[in-house]
Amino acid sequence: MKPAKFFLIFIVILFFTVVSFGQNVTESDNWLKGFNTEADYLPTLLYWSGKFTKEDLDKGKKRLNLIRQFAPKDEWEGLYYGETGIGGKKFIWNSVGGFFYFYFYHELKSFYFGTAANFPGFVELNYEELPIPGINKSKSAKPKLVKVKLGEKHFLVPENRLQDFCNLAAGLNKQSDDFNYYWTKEEDIEKRVFGLPVFSSSYKRFLRNPLEAKIIGIGKKKVIPNEQSTKEYNFDDILYPVTINAGINKNLKIGMNFFVEDSGEWIEITNVLQNKSNGFIRRNFDENMQEQCRDSEGGSGQTIPCKKIKSG
Repeated sequence: MKPAKFFLIFIVILFFTVVSFGQNVTESDNWLKGFNTEADYLPTLLYWSGKFTKEDLDKGKKRLNLIRQFAPKDEWEGLYYGETGIGGKKFIWNSVGGFFYFYFYHELKSFYFGTAANFPGFVELNYEELPIPGINKSKSAKPKLVKVKLGEKHFLVPENRLQDFCNLAAGLNKQSDDFNYYWTKEEDIEKRVFGLPVFSSSYKRFLRNPLEAKIIGIGKKKVIPNEQSTKEYNFDDILYPVTINAGINKNLKIGMNFFVEDSGEWIEITNVLQNKSNGFIRRNFDENMQEQCRDSEGGSGQTIPCKKIKSG
């Protein structure tokens, strides 16, 4: 058989297999529709990995429908989003209906559900067990999600990650991280984060205050070429070297970011000495080859007017 002919026959067989498969499902099978934006464009939840039985899915569907019957009683109950890099992760809860969590990437990868107890400072989850390898949760394990308000956003932070969250909020986390990797109330996604976290006083031991410093030196502007730059699009970085008056004496670490209140930009620390540290402020070029400034670490975030960098 010629390769081209074989390929054509394979495509025809695949087409009729998909059509036949589609005839065996209904719209009602997609019970995550309206709850998960990624699932909305998929025809059915029969795109699961095979480790879930129909009974498992029915239990999850029943719990999710129960939760949806009750409106949120306070500002913390409701739908939350969690960043995964790929796929979609959602968590919905209220104190009457319980909680439901799922992770979806091309197929339903995992889901948990159970009851939820609403306490003043945290939410306590009680998992219902499912006979699914790698998914089971012990009935004795009742993880806590701490209620945290940061700026205009509501977060539910796993208790064992609260210290990381507080470090990030204070600018002390030198590792790459983002607030979107914690449970964020979906209606707050576009809102701002600022200031320090607000949560129950029983967790005050985790609160960290930001380090403060002043710019004491400004170096000559450097343009760092980017191999992807073209005549039409310039992706080169503009770096302004700066020195601040804090170092090992204030526990600074390479990779930390300092917010410059006067200009709304960020300094990324690249070298730490005893009483001072070196870093840079990053800018880039706009379509008119003029300097363009942004308000987040690493030269990302919203575009803002560029201001002169000043000492002090």
